[in-house]
Amino acid sequence: QSVQVQAMPLVRYKNQPNGAYDALCFLSVGDLVSTLIDAVDKADIDASRVLPAMGRLAAVGLELESLPLKKCRTKWDGTVLWRAAAMTHTLADALQICLYISHQSLPGSMQLRQCPHRFAVMNDDNFITHVVSQSDMVMYLHTNRDLITELFTNATIADLGLCNTVGVVTIG
Repeated sequence: QSVQVQAMPLVRYKNQPNGAYDALCFLSVGDLVSTLIDAVDKADIDASRVLPAMGRLAAVGLELESLPLKKCRTKWDGTVLWRAAAMTHTLADALQICLYISHQSLPGSMQLRQCPHRFAVMNDDNFITHVVSQSDMVMYLHTNRDLITELFTNATIADLGLCNTVGVVTIG
């Protein structure tokens, strides 16, 4: 079975590997791509000269290979473990505490677009036991749709306010 990892938690061990740690942040695939793009931009590669450009790109790759993860570019998008949930939190509590989604939040708002997309669940020993993503929540709603009122499940996407996103850019 293959697993597609979109983000991983980064931790700093306090004393020894596999011991107690502080959860620092999530590092996402997007963060790694942004780091690569930044490195290539800074390399100022002349694409008109193919062989030297290929050599410089190979050198950039080697530089990135030894780059400490703490120097990778991260963004607000779910990267920082400001807060974590406990297994005893309700979903509403976790959304408000970890993803900063309140009862006043509206679908499509710019505020929500900048909120984290995942949160860590930590046990009593302060170890990360699970990572819950927005995709996990959507899949839960889908697989448990019989628990949700038909006013919700039969509503159109527009009725639910999910078409309010502003600033969508298309390239074509």
